[in-house]
Amino acid sequence: MQLGGERRHELSNLLTIALANVEAMIDGLAEPTQARLEAVADAIRRAAELIHET
Repeated sequence: MQLGGERRHELSNLLTIALANVEAMIDGLAEPTQARLEAVADAIRRAAELIHET
């Protein structure tokens, strides 16, 4: 599987968003609100879609 530059960049951004949110919640810097958890789930779902589209 090879990801093109644009997809690789988008995948990297999505994973960075998800990781930053999870780490902020773990560190107590952000509350694990419904909206924040949904944003993390959405980023992971979109990342999975990018991988499966390849």
